[in-house]
Amino acid sequence: MNARARIIAALLVGLALQGCQLIVDFDRSRIVEGDAGVDAGAADAGGGGMDAGSDAGGDDAGTDAAMDDAAMDDAGSDAAMDDAGSDAAVAMTCGNGTEEGTEACDDGNTVTEAECPYGSTPPCMICDATCEHEIERTTAPRCGDGDTDAPQEDCDDGNTTTERCAYGTATCTVCDATCQDAAATGPTCGDGTVDAPQEECEPPSTATCDASCQDVT
Repeated sequence: MNARARIIAALLVGLALQGCQLIVDFDRSRIVEGDAGVDAGAADAGGGGMDAGSDAGGDDAGTDAAMDDAAMDDAGSDAAMDDAGSDAAVAMTCGNGTEEGTEACDDGNTVTEAECPYGSTPPCMICDATCEHEIERTTAPRCGDGDTDAPQEDCDDGNTTTERCAYGTATCTVCDATCQDAAATGPTCGDGTVDAPQEECEPPSTATCDASCQDVT
């Protein structure tokens, strides 16, 4: 008789001596030292500290499935968060001015500009027509470069000086310092300013300066 059986027998004898009746119905085949019910709890595959029957309720594949299986961390869950399906849902419209999805840039158009924006100081980065690449540019259109850059400029005579009309012309239209058309007057004899090379003197009323602003001495 093993130790466990001896303890149970002693309990029964004690109860009988006190006039008590205990009806015990159990399967003696399970009272075996080291049987599956005990051993499985210590080192079985479930690792839950109980036998195979208890493990199934606590730590077996059924429980794991509720924690790590398709409901939470498997490929099914990932697909809802980070997979290609999620990325594909981000709309991309090149030319709308908003960098979206896999766009490298978006400057609001689908044109690959040849230069930096008008009046800017190069270098600059240009977004290409497909919004996939940025290109460095080292030139920019500006007033005074000799090219009329519409719509910013009305004219460009190669400088940023507001000229006067040709000598002797009362009024005309010139290209001003901001490359816009402007009304102007011309230098004339008698305006109080010696305008070389056309004039030698001013005003013509002096004794040595004639009516055409030439020195007669």
